[in-house]
Amino acid sequence: VESYSSFCGGLPAPECSDNPLRYKFSWSPYDVLFNTVRPAVFLKDNQVVSIPPGGALLDSVAPMDFLPGFNLEGFPNRDSTKYAKPYGIESAHTLIRGTLRFKGFSSAMSGFVKLGLINTEPCPMLDPTAA
Repeated sequence: VESYSSFCGGLPAPECSDNPLRYKFSWSPYDVLFNTVRPAVFLKDNQVVSIPPGGALLDSVAPMDFLPGFNLEGFPNRDSTKYAKPYGIESAHTLIRGTLRFKGFSSAMSGFVKLGLINTEPCPMLDPTAA
């Protein structure tokens, strides 16, 4: 195997993607949202590509046009390089595992990140002891 690219995602039927994220939570909402601000690492043409945490992942979104009628986008998911050995593809020059979403998900999430809505820091206004 010279190259391994795998993108997947729990997508709703297109006619049901009727919200700004164009997504319906099929698993942990926390992880779906916070995955967009986590770091990612993958191998492309024998070069390790590292995307820092904090929302930079949303700048690496690429159109996924293998099914043009679905209008999909994809972005790397966490550390893909750790799968080379378990998959038996240590010689691959490209190794990436990623997430699929309908186009528009990343721009909506980018807005949420810029507004500070996707943040693990405690919000003082939500502290029950705040006056």
